[in-house]
Amino acid sequence: MPFRVQEIMSPPDRIETDLLVAFFQPALKAPDGPAGLIDLRLGGVLRRHLEQGEGQGGSLLVRGGRRLAGKWAMLLAGLPDEGPDVLGQKALMTARNAGFRSLVIAPPVERDIEPARWVEALQVLAGNGEFADMECMVTFNRSYMHDHSAIIFNA
Repeated sequence: MPFRVQEIMSPPDRIETDLLVAFFQPALKAPDGPAGLIDLRLGGVLRRHLEQGEGQGGSLLVRGGRRLAGKWAMLLAGLPDEGPDVLGQKALMTARNAGFRSLVIAPPVERDIEPARWVEALQVLAGNGEFADMECMVTFNRSYMHDHSAIIFNA
């Protein structure tokens, strides 16, 4: 099966997938964007992880449970200056190392998201053959940000 990249229109927490990947900034006290949404749905697991000083550059893999449509969520540390090529490779490598071959990436919302750059970066990664047996979907849907019952952004 050749590597495929597909853009989907659903919010990250409503996508049925084996693995949902979102990025967080370790320096923030509370996760925001897609990572903040996942953290909210999972009862603050990432926030607690960060408060204990355990998320300073790694990843957190948690079961989606009943609050996420996906089976697993992977939250990866990402720095503000890392672009789609670096974050995309980090997501694919970490997913592969954890045994996943299909994933959905929810790019960080706090950065200037350029969907075409993300899709292009993932297609370039596909072209090098290293991820030939993987399937990657990406969502830029931010409709969840209209749910004002929780803070999704840091001030």
